Amino acid sequence: MLVRFKDPGTDWNAQVLGGGYAWNAATNTCQDAVTYFLATVADGPGHCGQIAGSAYNPGYNTDAPSAAPLKKVLGSKGNC
Repeated sequence: MLVRFKDPGTDWNAQVLGGGYAWNAATNTCQDAVTYFLATVADGPGHCGQIAGSAYNPGYNTDAPSAAPLKKVLGSKGNC
């Protein structure tokens, strides 16, 4: 999975995220990668998070100074 996120006053960032499950202590539930990532995106103006499959974004550069848009976004939250 690839995630792309932005906070107010920052450039877009991206990173690789495992596609498994994670425990969300805030909700006391086990969540898949998409649900967990979107639950962690901050609320409010200027915050945004997007998640997409790595297979749909071959060669995606997570080290770019400003992360490029993702293709075939599976989920997003915030002011994208």
